[in-house]
Amino acid sequence: MIRNVCALALLSFALPVRAQVKSESTTFVVGHAVGGRHNDICLTLPPPLIDWRAAAISALGETFVNKPNLDTLRAHYIEEFGIGASFPFSVTAPSLLTQTNWLILHTGGMTDVHPTMLRGHARWALTDDRATIKGSEFSGLACAPIATSIDAAFFIQGDRAANWTTALGPQARLIGQVANDRTKHVFEIVIAAKRYSFTEEDYLKTVKQTRVFRRAGRTLLLITFPMDDCSDFYSLYEVVAGRLRSVSKHTLGCED
Repeated sequence: MIRNVCALALLSFALPVRAQVKSESTTFVVGHAVGGRHNDICLTLPPPLIDWRAAAISALGETFVNKPNLDTLRAHYIEEFGIGASFPFSVTAPSLLTQTNWLILHTGGMTDVHPTMLRGHARWALTDDRATIKGSEFSGLACAPIATSIDAAFFIQGDRAANWTTALGPQARLIGQVANDRTKHVFEIVIAAKRYSFTEEDYLKTVKQTRVFRRAGRTLLLITFPMDDCSDFYSLYEVVAGRLRSVSKHTLGCED
């Protein structure tokens, strides 16, 4: 399912939380993924993996990026959300990305992808009177073509679906609140005959779906929560030492 333009634009400005998940012998990097606007899936890859300023120069030109025209910035200025003067750009992804395996974990299972395009934004902030440039920011998404649109949640760098198995997980249920923090809800789930509990913010009251991913002694749990009519919240956990350890959390915005 493809998310709207506003959600994609805001995601391109935010630095994602990337988590290193450690087990006995390996470490892999988990990040956020979101459905794009061009029958693709997009990964949030901040510096230093991608030099977004260099990508902007490649697409927009060195003069435009290094010596932006103030009148041009004023003409494209957007006050909402503190966006400022924003210019989208697209360039071909470097071989570092296209030759690396990227595994998408989503509500329907797993999908192997190889990004082919960088879709970014160059943004300049101006003073209140718009007379001076206060600063600039360059960020974006690495996007890979997919045959069928999916609701993405997370990606694993350097891994493939052939290394994992997946299945829908058991239902999790709300069992109460944290004793000393009423802003947290406690949920319970049973995996492989073992009972686990986890906490989430109190605005998450029901679980929409769970999905389990397994690989060589490692188990990941993807939990989907409905937030309102048009957004979902995702939590990724790893089952370690008889407990659930939080890996990463992610919200996908409203649908078209």
